[in-house]
Amino acid sequence: MQLLADLQRDVHYAVAGLLRHPLFAASAIATIGLGIGAATSVFNLVDSIYLRALPVPSADRLLRIEFHRPGGNPALGLAAIRILRERATAFDAIIAHESRNVLFVRIGNRSIEEHGAFVSANYWPTLGIRPRLGRFFQAPEDSVPDRDAVVVVSSAFWHAQLGDDPNVLGRHIGVMGRDVTIIGVAPEGFQGIAVGQMPNDLWLPMAMASVRYRECLARQYCRLGEALARLAPHSTRALADAQLRTLEASLSVESFADDSVHHVVSEEAAGLTSIERREYLPLIRLLSGIAAVMLLIACANLSGLLVARGVMRHREMAVRTSLGASRWRLARQLLTESLLLALAGGVIGVTIAAWVSQGLLGFFTTDDEGFHHFFQLALDGRAIAFTIIAATTTVVLFGVLPALTTSRANPATTLKDSAVGAARASIRAALVGAQVALSIVLLTAAILLGRSFANLVRGQTFDSANVVVARWRPDLAGYPSARWTAELRQIIDRLRSLPNVEAVGYRLCCGLLWSASPNPTAVGLSAVDTASLAQEQLISPAFFAALKVPVVASREFSDADRVGEPRVAIVNRSLVARLWGGTTHPAEILGREVRIGESRVRIVGVVPDYHARTLLMPTPLVVFEPFWQAAIHEDGDTRFAIRVRGDVNAALPAIVRAMSSVDPLVLVTESMSMRAQIAANFVQIRLGQAVLFASAGLALFLSGMGLYGVIAFLVARRTREVGIRLALGAPRGSVTRLFVGHGMQSVIVGATAGLTTALVGARLLAAWLVGVAPNDATSFVAAAVAVVAVSLVASYLPARRASRTDPAVALRVE
Repeated sequence: MQLLADLQRDVHYAVAGLLRHPLFAASAIATIGLGIGAATSVFNLVDSIYLRALPVPSADRLLRIEFHRPGGNPALGLAAIRILRERATAFDAIIAHESRNVLFVRIGNRSIEEHGAFVSANYWPTLGIRPRLGRFFQAPEDSVPDRDAVVVVSSAFWHAQLGDDPNVLGRHIGVMGRDVTIIGVAPEGFQGIAVGQMPNDLWLPMAMASVRYRECLARQYCRLGEALARLAPHSTRALADAQLRTLEASLSVESFADDSVHHVVSEEAAGLTSIERREYLPLIRLLSGIAAVMLLIACANLSGLLVARGVMRHREMAVRTSLGASRWRLARQLLTESLLLALAGGVIGVTIAAWVSQGLLGFFTTDDEGFHHFFQLALDGRAIAFTIIAATTTVVLFGVLPALTTSRANPATTLKDSAVGAARASIRAALVGAQVALSIVLLTAAILLGRSFANLVRGQTFDSANVVVARWRPDLAGYPSARWTAELRQIIDRLRSLPNVEAVGYRLCCGLLWSASPNPTAVGLSAVDTASLAQEQLISPAFFAALKVPVVASREFSDADRVGEPRVAIVNRSLVARLWGGTTHPAEILGREVRIGESRVRIVGVVPDYHARTLLMPTPLVVFEPFWQAAIHEDGDTRFAIRVRGDVNAALPAIVRAMSSVDPLVLVTESMSMRAQIAANFVQIRLGQAVLFASAGLALFLSGMGLYGVIAFLVARRTREVGIRLALGAPRGSVTRLFVGHGMQSVIVGATAGLTTALVGARLLAAWLVGVAPNDATSFVAAAVAVVAVSLVASYLPARRASRTDPAVALRVE
C-alpha cells in the first residue's frame, strides 16, 4: 500500500510540475511524438512488407514454396505442385494459385475489367475461409479441364457490380468470353492472398485456367501456378526444407527440363513475396535512414530541453536535498516525470504514425496502369509495442540519465553559485549544431529528389504535358487480327476528329516511356557480326509527334509504311553508338541496313534516348518498326499517347467515349494523364521526395526552436552584462550582433559537418536521381542557405529582445 501511495504522490507531483511549465511539457511531448511517430511509421511499413502474416486463420503455419533463381518467374507450376503433394509429407495441404490476372468480364450488356485468381479446390478450406453466401469449389470441379465453369465473387464485386442481388447464386456472367455460374460470395473484406497486388474480385477453379492461359497450358514447361503450403500438425520448418532439398531435382526437371541450377526454397507466407520485397528494399532503406535522422534530431532537441530544465531545477533540487530528501527520492520523482512525458509522447507518436500510414497507403494503392493494390498498413499490436519501447528508451537514454545528474546537486555549492549552467549552455549549443547538420542532410536529399522528380515529370527529351494515355484491349475479347485492326483504324479516325486533339500516337504491347519489350531482339549489321539485344517496339505514325520527341535525322513513319512495302526502322542514338561507334553522326546511317532477327531492315530515322529513367538505369537500345507492318500478327493490345490542347483531365472523358464507341465490348483501360502515369511509375522517388521534404521541414523547425532556446537562455543568464553594456553606451545593435554571432558559431560548425555528411550520403540516392548529379552544387547551396536563414531568424529574435533591455531593470537582476 505504501508503494502505491508513493507512486500516486509521485504522479501527482509530476503532473503538477509539468503543468507549471506548459511550454516545456508541450515542447518535450511534441518532440518525442514527432521522433517516435517517424520511427513507428517506418517500422509499420517494414512490418507490413516483411513480417505481417496473411489475414487468414493459422497463418503462421503457411509457407510459400518457390524456385530460387536469378530473375524470372519463381512459381513452381502445376506439374511440380503435383509432385509436392505426392511426396512432401511435411505438408498436409498445398494450394495452387495464380492470383494476378486481369480478366475481361461481361455482365449483361456491360464489359468491365476485373482482377481474379485461378485456385485449386483446397484453397478455401486450407486458408480457413468460409463463404458469405453459397459455397466454394468442390474437388471434382477442379479435376477436369474446362468442364465446370463456376466462379466465386468477392463481397465488393457483389456490392458494386451485382447490386447486392439476393438471388446472385446461379447467376451467369461472362469471363474471358466464357459463360460461368456464380456459386458463392467470399466473406466481407477478403481480397485474396497476394498482398501488395491487385485485390481479387473473382476466383475460378485452376481447371478453368485455359480461359486466360491457353497457350501456356499447351506448352510442356508451363509454370502456371504458385504454391502455398500448410505445415502438417507435428511437422517443422526444418523438416519441410529438408524434404524440399531432396525433391529439388525432380521439381526442376518437371519445370525446366534441367536439374542442375534451380533450387526450391520456402519462406513464411508473411508480407510480400521475395521478389516484391527486393523491389521495396531501396525505399525501406531510405525511409529507415530518414526515421533514424528524425529520431536523432528529436533526441538532441529533447536533450537540450531537459538540460535547460535541469539548470532551472538545480536550486529546487538543492533545497530539497538540504531539507532531507534522498537522492533516490529525487531520482524517482524525475523518473516519474520522464515516464509521463514518454507516455504522452508515445500517444502523439501513435497518432502521427496512424496518420502517416494512411498517407503512405495513398502512394501505394494505385500503380502506373491505374490498378488498385491492397496493403495491410493499419497499426497492429507489434507497432504499438514498438512505440512504447521506443518512447521509453528514448526518454530513459536522453531524459532520465541527464536528469539524474540534477538530483545529485550539491546544496552547498548550488545555493552559492548563481552562474551554474554555463557548461550546460555549451552542451545545448553542441546539440543545436548536431540538429543543424542533420537538417542539412535531410534538406539536401529532399532537394535532390525534388529536382529529379521534376525532371521526370517535365521530361528531358520528351514532353509529358497535355498527353492523355489509354490502353485498348481487344486481346481480352479474343478478337482476330482482321477485326481488331479494322476497329483500331476507326478509333484513330474518331480521335483525330476531336476538336482538342493535336496528335495521336500508339504502340503495341508495353508502356510508352519505360517498359521493355517482353522478348529483346538481336540487332546487328550483318549475319556474321555479334548482334546486340535491343527492344523492338512497334509504333504508329505521329508517335514521336505525340510525345514531342525530336527526330534528329530524317523522318517518322507514315501511313505508307505498311504490309507489303520494304521494311524500315528508326533507331535510338544509343543503338547507333553501339553498332557504329559513339562518334557517328545520326545522318550518316540513314539508308543503311541492319539485321533484325533474320530480316534486313533499312534505317529511315534516328531519335534521342527519350525513355524515362534514373541515373543508374541502363540506357535501352531500341529499334522502332512501323505498327502496320508487323502488328497485325499480334493480339492488338495497344497503348495510346494522345496530345491535346488545354486541360488533360477535361479532355479525358471525351477521348474514352470516342474509343469505346467503336466497340463497347472492348475495354478501354489505364486512362489517365501521362504525368500521373509517370508519378505512379516512379512512386518511390515521389514518396522519398515527399517524406524528405516533410522531415526536413520538421527538422528545420526543431533546430530553429533549439537555437532560439539556446540564445534565450544565454540572454537570461547575461542580463546584468547586457545592462552594463547598454549603461556604458554600447549600441543596441552590438548587443544583437553579440548573441546572433554566438548562435551562428554552432550553426556554421553544424552546417559544415552537415554538408560533408550530405555529400557522402547523396551517393546513396544515385539510383533515384534523374538529370541531376549526386554532388549537384545548386542543391547543396540551396539547403545550406535555407538552414542558415532559419538559424539567423531563430538567433535574431531573442537577441533583438535582449538589445531592447532597460539598463535600469537589467542592473537590478540578481
